[in-house]
Amino acid sequence: MKKVLIGIGMVTCLLLVSCDKNDDNDIISLEAASLEIISGDNQSGDVESTLEEPIVVLIQDQNGNPFQGANVIFSVTEGSTSQQIVITDNNGEASINWTLGSTEGEQVLTVTAYKPDETTQVNGSPLIVKAIATESLPNSITYTGENSGTYKISGTAVDAEGNPLSGIKIECHLFEDGGDYASIVGPLYIKTKNDGTYSFDGLPNPDQYDELNISMYTFTLYSSDATNENKYERSNCWPAVAFGGTFPATEIEKDILLLEVNANTILKGTIKYTNGNPVPANELSLIDVSYGQFDEYQGYALDFGGGNSNDELTGSFYDETTGEFQLKNCLKGGDHNYALHINHIDLETFSSWDSHITINEGVENEVAITIVEN
Repeated sequence: MKKVLIGIGMVTCLLLVSCDKNDDNDIISLEAASLEIISGDNQSGDVESTLEEPIVVLIQDQNGNPFQGANVIFSVTEGSTSQQIVITDNNGEASINWTLGSTEGEQVLTVTAYKPDETTQVNGSPLIVKAIATESLPNSITYTGENSGTYKISGTAVDAEGNPLSGIKIECHLFEDGGDYASIVGPLYIKTKNDGTYSFDGLPNPDQYDELNISMYTFTLYSSDATNENKYERSNCWPAVAFGGTFPATEIEKDILLLEVNANTILKGTIKYTNGNPVPANELSLIDVSYGQFDEYQGYALDFGGGNSNDELTGSFYDETTGEFQLKNCLKGGDHNYALHINHIDLETFSSWDSHITINEGVENEVAITIVEN
């Protein structure tokens, strides 16, 4: 069979094209055919910091073997990469280090590779790699201010499958239960390590106080398009621990569970008095739903600071003219029995309406609440 010659008297293998022989000893051309991620996707790190793990991608030829010598292009809309164009090595891999930009939230790296015509992209290109940029915070903190002591709170933030979550912001705020919940320490802010762990050290010894409460919660990591669908919603944990009674000698272990949310799971309804009048917003302090224990709130909460409470980002609101409310981004994954909490405040009393309701995922759920006047 006639042999195929490329060039003059020799075979030249250029970028994106390699050479091989078949069983008849004919020279054939191999080319870059596919692009895939090997490692480095879905990391989190401080804004304007370099991610701990490099971004590594693989180019394969049409036979599924690693392809050496392909140009791989890495581009970001903010931040920077250690190289913009990398040639794959003999393992078919190309890698760069990614330094995040200054915007908190989701950031995107685009990876592209082309076939020999330099116009047609290989399969899997463009490849989108994502990372979460978070506020620059320590992974642990030792409190050394007034009221400092020898106690510690530590744990791990995990998802529903028990996987650790890195870069989750956590607040620790201690109050003395003296009737007015006077602030003792904090708020202190840290974020979880790559293995999901966190630690607050140097906290006050509880025997100094009649009762000490801890307010602890995590913050939502919003997607760049602000839809928040399939992102981790904040998980309020209050009180995470109440000092007093039986208390560990030196340390409290508190794991925080964060579950996924569904932007299309909605709880809506009305809040009215028995006379049919809507409850004024300044008489409400909180509307939320929880699933599980009291210290594992899931779903979105409306927190009132006087006047109507609205959150344009999530689409949650309360309208005091009609008594209508809506909570979006409830827990994802099956139908659940929730506890609905509506806190009503007047000049002298504090009362809470609490009822178990079923919220079905992915649809609008309705409930009508009647508050008995004092």
